[in-house]
Amino acid sequence: MALVAATVVMAVVLLFQIAAEQDAAAELQSRALAERALDAHRAHLQRSLHDYAAWGDAYRHVLPQVDLDWAYQRENMGPTLHSDLGFNLVAVVGADDDARYALTDGVLVMGALPAPLRETLRDLAHQARDTADGIRPPMLLAPLPGEPPLLIAAEVVSPAADPTIPLQPGPQPVLVFGSRLDDAALAALGRTMLLSDMRLAPPGTCRSGTSGLPLRDPAGAALGDLCWTPARPGQEMVRFVLPWLLGGFAFLGILMVLLLRNARHTARLVDGWSRRLTRAYADMREKSALDPVTLELNGQGFEIEATKRLTLAEERSALLLLGLDRVKLISDVFGHVVGDGLLRRAADRIRQVVGADALVARTGQDDFAVLLPAAPAEAMEALARRLVEALEQPLDVDGIEAHVGVTVGLARADGAIRTAERLLQCADMAMHAARAEGTRIRAYDHGLGEEATLQQKLEADLRGALARNEFSLVYQPRYDARTLAVTGVETLVRWTHPTLGAVSPARFIPLAERTGLIHDLGHWVLETACLDLVSWPDLTVAVNMSPMQFQKSGAADLVARVLQRTSLPAARLELELTESVLFEYYGGAKDSLHEIKALGVRIALDDFGTGFSSLGYLMDFRFDRLKIDRRFVKEIKPEGEARTIVQTIIRLASALGMAVTAEGIETPLQMDVLRAEGCDELQGFLLARPMPLADLERLLLAQRDSAAASPGPLDQTEPTIVALATG
Repeated sequence: MALVAATVVMAVVLLFQIAAEQDAAAELQSRALAERALDAHRAHLQRSLHDYAAWGDAYRHVLPQVDLDWAYQRENMGPTLHSDLGFNLVAVVGADDDARYALTDGVLVMGALPAPLRETLRDLAHQARDTADGIRPPMLLAPLPGEPPLLIAAEVVSPAADPTIPLQPGPQPVLVFGSRLDDAALAALGRTMLLSDMRLAPPGTCRSGTSGLPLRDPAGAALGDLCWTPARPGQEMVRFVLPWLLGGFAFLGILMVLLLRNARHTARLVDGWSRRLTRAYADMREKSALDPVTLELNGQGFEIEATKRLTLAEERSALLLLGLDRVKLISDVFGHVVGDGLLRRAADRIRQVVGADALVARTGQDDFAVLLPAAPAEAMEALARRLVEALEQPLDVDGIEAHVGVTVGLARADGAIRTAERLLQCADMAMHAARAEGTRIRAYDHGLGEEATLQQKLEADLRGALARNEFSLVYQPRYDARTLAVTGVETLVRWTHPTLGAVSPARFIPLAERTGLIHDLGHWVLETACLDLVSWPDLTVAVNMSPMQFQKSGAADLVARVLQRTSLPAARLELELTESVLFEYYGGAKDSLHEIKALGVRIALDDFGTGFSSLGYLMDFRFDRLKIDRRFVKEIKPEGEARTIVQTIIRLASALGMAVTAEGIETPLQMDVLRAEGCDELQGFLLARPMPLADLERLLLAQRDSAAASPGPLDQTEPTIVALATG
C-alpha cells in the first residue's frame, strides 16, 4: 500500500508539472500566433496598397490633381476601400507633401485631417519617395489623440509597366492606406488565429491570466499592450484527469490486494494476448493503408504517415498533388486492366523522379500525392516541372502506348496549414486553379482560400438565381460576309447578382455545370431566345448546348418540347456544340445528335481548331456549320500561319458542304482577309457589340427599312440567330 501511495503522489506531481509545461507552451504559441496575425494584417495592407499604387489608371487620375469623379464618385478609390477592404484611412499626398484627397472611414474629408496625422503623412511620403523599387514600402503605427493607433503604409503612385502613360517630372504623388487597431478590428484579427478577446490596453495593464504584446510608435514610445486570453490546456487537463487519476489509484489499490496471488499468471496471459493482438492489428493496418492497384499508400495511409512527418518536421514540409488526365477515358476504351496498369506505370515514374525518401500515395481515382521536405519555391517548381515532363512521356501498358496529361498543385506547411488534411485541401485548390487557368503547375496562396469561399457563396446563390429572375439575355449581331447585312445574332446569358453585381459567365457557367444547374439554365436560355425571336420569321435560332447536357439521355426530347411550346419550326433551329462534347461523351452525343437532326434541326461545331479537331468527327456527324475560333482570327495578318489555317478551315468546310462563321473580328484587316477567303458570316466588336433585345429589334427594323428603300433586293443568305445557353 505504501508503494501505491508513493505512486499516487508522484503521479499527481507529474500531472501538475506536465500541466504547467503545456500552459507555458500554449502561452508561447499564442504569442507567436498574435505576431503572425499582425504580420498578416500588415501584409494585407501592403499588398492592397501596391495593387492600387502600381496602377496606370490611378497615376493618370491623381496628376496634377486628384480626379474626384474617378476616385470617389466612381469608387475607384472611394468608400468601398473601407466597406470591402476595411481601410479606415485613404489619402493621396501631392507633390507639396499635403493630402490632396482623403477619406476617413469611407467619408470624403479632403484636407480636413488632424495636424499630427498630416505631419505623419508628410514624413511617410518622404520615406516612400526615398524607398528604392523592389523594397517594401514604409509602414508605421501612428498614435492619434483619444483614438486607437493607426497602422499606416505609403507607396509612390506610378504608371507601373503601362508604356502608354509617361512619367511626370518632379515629386510623385504618394498613396496612403491606414487601418485602425480598435477593439473590433483586433477581435476579428484574433479570431483568425483562434485567440480569444484580443484587445488594446494601456501599457502594462493587461489583466492577470492574459498575455500581452507591446506596440510602439516610430519613436519607440509605448502605444499600448496587445492583450488576449491564451488557452490553458494544462489546467483543463488537471480538472479532467485528477479525479479519474485519484479514483483509479484507489481502485487499483483494492484490486492489487485481490489479485496479488494471481498476478504472475495473469501477466503471462495478458502478454500473450497483447502480442497476438498487436500482430493482428499491424497486419490489418498495413493492408488497409495500401492502394491495391499501385501498392503505394492510399488516402487513409497517407494521412496517417503524413501526420507523423508533419509533426516531426513542423513547418518544413511541402505537398505536390498530381491530377492525371484522360485515365478514365483510357480505362473506358481499353478496359480497367489497362487502366490499372497505367496507374502503376504512373506511380513508378513518380517514384523515380521524387526518390525513395518521399512519401507517395494514391489519394484519389486519378490523383497522386507526394510529401517531401520543403525546399525554396524555385526548387519545388522545378521538381513539379520534372514530374510533368516525366508523366507526359508515353506510358507503355501491355503494348498499348498511353498518353496522359498532368496538373500539379503545390502547397507548403505553415502556421495556417498544419495538418495533412488541410495540406491536401490547399494543394487540391491549387490544382483546380491551375486547370481553370490553363496552366500545368500552381502554388497555393491564401487568395485561393478566399476564392474558394467566394465560389461557395456564388454556388449557393446560383441555386436560386433563376427563380429570382436574375438572368438576362443580350444579343450580338452576325453579318453576311458579302453584303454586310445582319444574318443573325449570338445570344449571351448574363447574371446580375444582387450584391456582387455582374458575374462573369466564365465564373458561373462552370459552377452551373458542376452542380447540375446547367440543365435548367440551358433550358431557360433556349426557350427564352426562341420566344424572343419567334416573331422574326426570316431568322434562324441557334443554341449552344453544354457538354453536361449530353451526360444523360433526353437532349432530343428537350429540343422537341421547346419547339412545340414556342411554335418555332425545327428548320429554323441550329444547335452549337464544342468538340469536347464529342470527345468526352462520344456514344451518348452521337445518338442524341442523330435524334436531334432527325427532328430537322441543324448542327454547328463551335470553336473549331482549338480542341481535338478530328476529321473523323466531321465525317460521323455531318455538321451544317463550322465556327472559326477567335484566337485564329486575332492573329490574322496579310500573310502568315493564322491566315493559312483560316484558309484551310474555310476550304475544308466548303468541300464538306458546311457554312463557316468567324467570330472575334476586331479590325478592318481581319474582316477584309476573311471576306477575301470566302468566309460566309462575320461577327465581332468591329461590327457590333452585344445589345438588349429592344436595340436588336431597332437594328433589324432599320435594316428592313433600308432594304425596302433600296432599288433591288440584297444578295443575302438565310440569317441566323445564335442563342448561347452557356456563353
